[in-house]
Amino acid sequence: MIRFAFSLDSFRSVWRRSIGPLFKAVSHLFFTLGLPKKKNKCHPRLAVKRAGAFFFALVIVKAGSVLFPPAPTLCDRFPGFSKTHIPMKDVGRLRAERAVKQSLDDLHESLLSVAALKSDAKVAAFFAELPTDEPGLGKSVDRLFAALSLPLQKGSAKYAKAVHSITNAQACVYHAIAYRDHAACNASCPLFETFGIAEKMDDKDGPLAAEERAILWSCLDELATLVFRARRADPPPVPTADAIAADIQRRKATKARGPEPGEPVLAGGAQGCLRSLCERRGASVPADADEWPAALAAVDATAERCRARDAALARALQARCAFLGDAPFTEEDWEDLEKSVALATMQRAIPSDMLNNIEAYAHKLMAGMQDGTASLETLDIEQIGKQVLAGTSEADLNAFASQIDKIMPALGAMGAVAPQGGKP
Repeated sequence: MIRFAFSLDSFRSVWRRSIGPLFKAVSHLFFTLGLPKKKNKCHPRLAVKRAGAFFFALVIVKAGSVLFPPAPTLCDRFPGFSKTHIPMKDVGRLRAERAVKQSLDDLHESLLSVAALKSDAKVAAFFAELPTDEPGLGKSVDRLFAALSLPLQKGSAKYAKAVHSITNAQACVYHAIAYRDHAACNASCPLFETFGIAEKMDDKDGPLAAEERAILWSCLDELATLVFRARRADPPPVPTADAIAADIQRRKATKARGPEPGEPVLAGGAQGCLRSLCERRGASVPADADEWPAALAAVDATAERCRARDAALARALQARCAFLGDAPFTEEDWEDLEKSVALATMQRAIPSDMLNNIEAYAHKLMAGMQDGTASLETLDIEQIGKQVLAGTSEADLNAFASQIDKIMPALGAMGAVAPQGGKP
């Protein structure tokens, strides 16, 4: 088809440059021969010649335009060689995929050089799932990219919260490889679980010596970087050990920080949860932070919806509080939301005079702990209850009793009582 197209194109060019002008010249000659020799006189036979030459030229030109139309019309008649846009070949991506293939082959060869791994079934299964031949290489790169991007399982890595706090993105398997964390890799990624990375990297009972483990980590680190390059993606940023340690200390200090002196305890606790939430999400605490409980009430935030990780609640809260951003809520975010809801619920449910008495005693207790005159070990709960309720009216006591079904779940959400109604 392509050869035929080129021949048509060549003939069309020849027609335009040579044959077409030739026919025009011949037609003009015939037409000239048919002209009368004297003015206003024309022999009938000459008139016939002139008419014949004219129609002959018309037929030839028409036939040429039909048989050899302009290029767009020809391309429309033959879609096989139409002027369809062909995208540029991504040479860089292909080169990176070939580098991934070479890295996988080198890794396989290195593992097979260890006597204990020559007949290892898990090594064979791992590389069977990642073929490096031409048809399967692209899928292997896609599978590795998806595996490296998987978020770490909750509780599998102590640095996961710090990574999220610093980079504003969840820690993933790529971070586990960068930090040489075989346990997190094994727990979070089925592909590396197939490989048996936890067993092979075990420094006590594993089949590899310390130097061999270092080589394997280096190979995996190089492979992970090449996979991201092959997919035109930037590898996730990896905070340094010092940055991780500093962030852990900062979050511990934030968590330990109580309400400011003179600040209402429940309102201060809710705003403390908001501060923690904003710091973790990289947002600034709004000037109207005291409206946080009202915002929670406006979107019908409840402890049950927080525990269920209600996506509709998250969307409604982010729409009302734009400073929270549009990133999905993490487990820590939901925990802060649940505590905020619990504090806001108690603030609404406890009568104001009784709440003032409770907060006054709470500030007194905190001042005593700071100057050493009071401690948690010497607290007398019964005595505290009597002092708090000493100036409480009967109406407030009745109102408190009517709201006890809301107050107890809120206390449970804060960890003051067992969630299932057990003892504190």
